[in-house]
Parts: sequence; structure tokens; C-alpha cells
Amino acid sequence: MKFIHAFFILQILLYVFTGESYCAIGNVTSLQSTTHVLDTPSNNPIIKMSWGLPSGYTQVNGYYVLFNQNQTHTFNDLNITDTDVKFVTNLEISSNDLTGADDVEYYFHIASEDTEMNLGPTRTSGAFRIDTVGPQDASVTTSPTTGSYVISLELYALNAYEMYISNSGYGIGGTWEQFATTKQWNIPEVDGSSTIYVQFRDRALNTENASASTTYAVQNIPLHAGWNLFSFGTNTCYYVGDKPDVFIVDGVEYKKFTSMDNILESIAGNYSIIIGYDTMPKVYRPELPMFSDMTYLAPGYGYWIKVNDDANFDGDGLIYFKAEGTLLDSSTGIRLNEGWNLVGYLGNMVKYVKSKPDVVFPSGRVFESLTSINDDIFCSVVDYTTIAHGFDVKPNIYFPSNPFVTDMNYVAPGYGYWINVSQGVDLVWGDCE
Repeated sequence: MKFIHAFFILQILLYVFTGESYCAIGNVTSLQSTTHVLDTPSNNPIIKMSWGLPSGYTQVNGYYVLFNQNQTHTFNDLNITDTDVKFVTNLEISSNDLTGADDVEYYFHIASEDTEMNLGPTRTSGAFRIDTVGPQDASVTTSPTTGSYVISLELYALNAYEMYISNSGYGIGGTWEQFATTKQWNIPEVDGSSTIYVQFRDRALNTENASASTTYAVQNIPLHAGWNLFSFGTNTCYYVGDKPDVFIVDGVEYKKFTSMDNILESIAGNYSIIIGYDTMPKVYRPELPMFSDMTYLAPGYGYWIKVNDDANFDGDGLIYFKAEGTLLDSSTGIRLNEGWNLVGYLGNMVKYVKSKPDVVFPSGRVFESLTSINDDIFCSVVDYTTIAHGFDVKPNIYFPSNPFVTDMNYVAPGYGYWINVSQGVDLVWGDCE
């Protein structure tokens, strides 16, 4: 009892002489970050902290502070002199620049010191997740050519959380969406090359860019009502069942379908019959598939097609067969067998003599005026050709031995030709260039 009585007397004396009651220095108050949210990734590399005076005490000499990755750090008389520990007298501080941290957790530790050099308890705040490194190995891939304005994208970016896809530029004209490894995407409905721009970002809003390009590679073959003798010159052979066991020009890629209807989907319902010829006639009737024996369409060959009078024509009275792929070069050889051959045209050059032809052609064609149909058009086979026939809106003929009978004055993409040769020979439409 005497001891307790003496303790209270000492407290009273301290209050009389100092004007305040004695107690140990406490935790700082109102500890907070003014720049970061707890447990939330941030690309801000500098953490700013602020705090208030220790609770129940105002006689403060200063504060020991430390930023590190240790959640359980405690200040004591031995470690307050460590190199990374700072002693400050104001009520705020900023960390060093932490640029380069890739989602690293940092903690802030603080302990106050009174004017008697007594160290108060350690208070810790965190984790503050610093992430200044964007998604890595970003990539977007797609087919280099497409026959559709809807394409498939394959996407990758390590640590990506969202992505922004655009046809206009990085971060332009689109919206952020959740990251996915695949995406169906619409490119602009224009011929030629399109670039797809993709921006990836992580939860800390760091970004990384990637792009890919694809070329809308479709040769639109114009067809009018009635009979058309047409061909296409892209590098795709369409087939059903087994690959065709006939001559196919070099550079062709094979694309398998389940039916001829699928191959001819672009003109479905608009034609009644299509006829081909390789070593023998082949026919396909969409209304009588069981009596049809045509199983492929390929560049280098020509085809007769009858378009319905009530077809879904455009304003120019045309429908279009869409042939996917890139144009084959006019230097590609087409093998002709002895006798009759139904061949297609390769290249984008409309080669003509006399007057410029006034008929429709696929887009992208280039006109070239020439002098001689023998020397400038059929030069690769002129010595072996007995006769050749063409057809646009009416028949035309090439008769090398009698130029007065010849009324064919051009060859061009989109059209087919009957050619009769005296022996096997390669027709090369670009040989005369």
C-alpha cells in the first residue's frame, strides 16, 4: 500500500511540475497513403505516406520510417541506424522511385521518438503493390490473307488483364474489354491490306502494343444473267471428297469443303448449272446433286455457268462468285492436252488489240494495249493452236491460220477460253510480256 501511494504522489508531482500527465509515446495516428490503395496494383512508382501525431502524446522528437518488402518489420534501438531507415520530423514522406518493380508488395513502417529519445511502437501499412512493367511478349496473329471481312485473331500477352482492339490505331476508336486469347474481329470492308492494332494492359494500367496485318484477298468474278464462261485466278483449289487427280497449276493451296453448295455459297440460289472440263466434262446442278459429278473448282480451268434471270443482281445487273486467295502470277504455266481444253486466265492484265473492251472485269485489273494477238497474247502456244473460243456477252473466235475470221480482240481475268491444240503444250499468259 505504501508503494502504490508513493506512485500516485509521483504522478501528481510530475503533473504539477510539467503541466501534463506522464505516459509512454504511442502509435502515430491517421496513417495513410495519399497516392496508393492497399492491395491494388499501381503503376505509380513513388509511394507517398502521411500521418498524425502519436495518440495521447505531443512531445515528439521525430519519426523513424522505412519502406521495404518485409511485412513484419519492427523498429528497435539496434536497427534504427540501418542505412535504409530515415529519421524525419515532418508528417509525410515519399519512397524512392520504384520503377522496374513488376507487381512487388511494399510496406511502410513508422515509429515515433519522444524528446527523451524513447522509441514508440512500430506501426505498419501495406501492402502497396507497385507494378511498372507492362504485359510481356505481346503478340497478335491472323491469317495473312482472308476471304472474309470477319477474321480470327490469336492474342497473347503475359500478365494482360484487358485488351483494346482497333482498325484505326492504338487506343483509337475502340473500347477496353477483358483479355482473351481468341477473338473474332471485323476488318474494314475494303480491298487490300488492313492493320489490326491491339493494346494490352495489366491491372496496374501498364500497356503494351502489338499489331498484325491481313489482306482481303478475294477475286470477285462478275456474272450476268444467262450463260457465262468464267474463270478465277486466285491460289485456291476448292474441292469435296478426295483431292482432284488432274493437273493443277503451281502455287495452289487446297481447301476442302463438304459440298459443292458450300464452295459456291457466294452465288447460292442464283444459278441452275455449272459445267467444267478437264479430261472429260463435269457438271453440277444444285437442284440435282445426286446426278452431279463435279467435285472441284480450280484456277487454270474455265467453267460455264448459267445464271438465273431472277438472280439477286446488284444495280449493274451482276452477281459475283468470290474466289479467295491471292492472285497467281501470269507467268504460271497451264498445261494443255492435245485437243480441246477449257482453260482459265491468270494475272490481272486485260490484254487487248484494237479497241478497249467494254465489258465487266474483276476489280484490280490493269489494261494493256497490244499490237498482235499472235505475238502479244497467244505467243506461248501460237504454233500449236488450231482454234480458240471466248465468250463474254457473245461468242468470239481466235483462228491463227486465218486472221480474217478472228474477232477475238482481248483476253482478261474473270473469263475462260476453249483452246484446241495440236499437241501438249504449256499456256503461259505472261510469256509475251
